Amino acid sequence: MSTSVQIAINLLTTVDLNSIDNGRVFVDLITSEFPLLCPDKFGNGEPLKTRYSSSDKEAILEAWQFRAFHWKRARPFVEGGVTFADGPHRQHSWLHITLGSTVDISEVVRFVQTASTAFSADFATIHMMGSEEVDEILGDLKYGSKDPKLFFNNPRNGLHLNVVTSHDIR
Repeated sequence: MSTSVQIAINLLTTVDLNSIDNGRVFVDLITSEFPLLCPDKFGNGEPLKTRYSSSDKEAILEAWQFRAFHWKRARPFVEGGVTFADGPHRQHSWLHITLGSTVDISEVVRFVQTASTAFSADFATIHMMGSEEVDEILGDLKYGSKDPKLFFNNPRNGLHLNVVTSHDIR
């Protein structure tokens, strides 16, 4: 495999991201200030079928009101999602974004700072994964050589934050 460097963003917040008002803040944030994060497609689960149109931001807000929201963009490569805090012991909503290496890291930092402020983040990270790290993760998952649960809980593998749920944070 010859995978480029990827950047992973993770943000945890106790703010109710499931609300339409916070959905609107997020949509405004990516469409006005960080258009490189705008989706080609979005939805609540795979396969993502709804095409994004800058003239119809309300369509995102209609999809926003479920347990999770996901989006993808081909160029530059962006995959993201919001998992909303849910259940009787809900604590954190989780915003996670993976970007290709063609983005300006200073814009990524500015986005994380802005989103962290807008949503009163408890925790946020930017993780730059080298091509060897990405190849190892993708190869191990593709060929089933590791149990994904054990694999993702190993901090050495970079994507360990992707298993954080509101039940894991106390």
